[in-house]
Amino acid sequence: MHNFILLICKIAAGSYTKDMRKAGNNNICSVAARAGVSHSTVSRVFHRDPRITWETAEKVFAAARELGYVPEKRGTPTLGVILPIPNFDSYTSMAFAAVYREIQKRRWYCELIPSSDISMLGDRYLSGAIEILAGPNFLDEWTEHFVQPVVTFCHSDRATNNVYSVTSDGIADMERVVSYLTRFGHKKIGLLLGHSIREEEEAENHRCSGFLNAMSRRGILSPERYALFHNHGTLEERLDTLLKYGVTAIIVLSGEFGISLLDIIHHRGLQVPRDLSLVAWEFPNVSEFQNPPLTALLPDVDKFAATACDMLVDLWNRRKLSNVSPIPGILIERQSVSAINGAKGV
Repeated sequence: MHNFILLICKIAAGSYTKDMRKAGNNNICSVAARAGVSHSTVSRVFHRDPRITWETAEKVFAAARELGYVPEKRGTPTLGVILPIPNFDSYTSMAFAAVYREIQKRRWYCELIPSSDISMLGDRYLSGAIEILAGPNFLDEWTEHFVQPVVTFCHSDRATNNVYSVTSDGIADMERVVSYLTRFGHKKIGLLLGHSIREEEEAENHRCSGFLNAMSRRGILSPERYALFHNHGTLEERLDTLLKYGVTAIIVLSGEFGISLLDIIHHRGLQVPRDLSLVAWEFPNVSEFQNPPLTALLPDVDKFAATACDMLVDLWNRRKLSNVSPIPGILIERQSVSAINGAKGV
């Protein structure tokens, strides 16, 4: 296990208390009665007392889920940040940095947790968690063993079993990028994605459908042939396919793929943007230093982090969550896009 995962980030000095009371039938005594244990045992379970057996904890968690009970959290919260180890990429790095800044601003405590080993939480209490692209298996494990709320980044909005989500506005993002390239005279625009068709269908950000809709609105026939997933071949093979279709611009996800594609294009004897314009997802502190610097879409991870933390506060205070709109990204114009056919790009 990576050493940094075991790091406990103490953001601010202070202590926190736990108030397990709740009005109505779904209180600590109701959970104790349903589980067949004492209310003090329920309290110890939620405070991760190491003297409690896993079998007893399982009974208490099951009773809490059946009653819809979540322990109240008062004082300084301790927030878990679930990271996708070993699949730690540029987006995860950006998202974690934004979450850390937001937690620091709020003077909360933070613990970093690998999605592959949340059992390390067995002896500690969390107020809730934020999960960054850890995958559906993590969510299933969380809902089975924990009753604290978790807010996920870019997963389907399950909104059940205390799982909630904030998502990218892939439709708005793709409309913005396609519109931007269209202003430069580009009509045949390709999309290269770093995941499979199945993963796209399960995603909540709808980037591919946003791309297809944006292309269709501009009169492009059969736009789906311009959207290629990783199961359509290697990056080199997919580039060749798009070039055969006569594309003049490519949108590539993710940031790492943008860097790789730029290198492949150069080795083919082509120049960006003279021969082919390129828009990638932002790779922080890398995209701007490429040759040429890459025009990129930056996910608004700061808004993601603030929204997720606001949602957790509402959940802790038992306020009804308002509908959370998908969050669009920010287009950063650099030098990897040029005009064709006399277009001015304005």
